[in-house]
Amino acid sequence: MRVTSAAELDLQGIVRPGDHVVWGQATGEPQTLTERLVAQRSRLGPLSVFVGASFSDTLQVDRVDGLSLSGYGAIGTLAPLARSGQLQIVPCHVGQIARYIQDGRIGCDVAFVQVSPPGPDGRCSYGVIHDYTPAAVAAARTVVAEFNEQVPWTHGSASLG
Repeated sequence: MRVTSAAELDLQGIVRPGDHVVWGQATGEPQTLTERLVAQRSRLGPLSVFVGASFSDTLQVDRVDGLSLSGYGAIGTLAPLARSGQLQIVPCHVGQIARYIQDGRIGCDVAFVQVSPPGPDGRCSYGVIHDYTPAAVAAARTVVAEFNEQVPWTHGSASLG
């Protein structure tokens, strides 16, 4: 495991041209990582990104060139992207996303996740977003985790460590 600060994070070599990236949704969005990906997108090559519900301003109509976006709905701040034709809708229920990742219908080469700081056992919790994140982690070639002091430790069936 390599630890780096957000300011030093260069995604070249982590994210490869043509990769499929999946990140956590809503309050589970690793916003520092997603912002870095958008800022560095021109150097990373074309990428496919699957996003769930989003309430951040990271993805904007004028800042997603080079990214092929898909998601299960035009939820929150994704609505303008859907209206502009920049978000492809995957017709499924949120409960099907993990299976779609496992089956490869939603590609996942790189998973961006937000986690709690390590607990006494050294493992990190996914916090309050424990939906398709474990499936993305299991499928990914590379997992990039953002430690967030504000993410609570929750007891779920999966953790990262």
